[in-house]
Amino acid sequence: MTHTETTPGSAPEQLRELESGEVDDVFDLLGHPQRRYLLDALGTDAPVPIADLVDAIVEGERGARGPAPDAGRADEVKLKLFHSHLPKLEEADVVDCEYGAGTVAVDDPEKLVLMNRLRAVVAEHTT
Repeated sequence: MTHTETTPGSAPEQLRELESGEVDDVFDLLGHPQRRYLLDALGTDAPVPIADLVDAIVEGERGARGPAPDAGRADEVKLKLFHSHLPKLEEADVVDCEYGAGTVAVDDPEKLVLMNRLRAVVAEHTT
């Protein structure tokens, strides 16, 4: 692994500014591939239909594994979203879910940007 210079405002610099519990929380949120696909699918401007997030996750998994998913995969992903991923991201104030409207919006755009920048840094140093 190589040492990278940090500049003010860079992801590693912002990571140092977080308390250790917050750092653990960020990496926990990024720890599941389905949450990473979900975060990739969220824009920072408008709410995204949950059905679109399900599709993005199924497509992300398909790209990672190759063959087309079976017909029930979308239902499995949706169940996991409702019972695990969305509550976890809501609790961390990353997203705001409007279950009645069937949409998910970014709650804290700065947090989403930081998480995506951290993912890029980690990917850069692990490939």
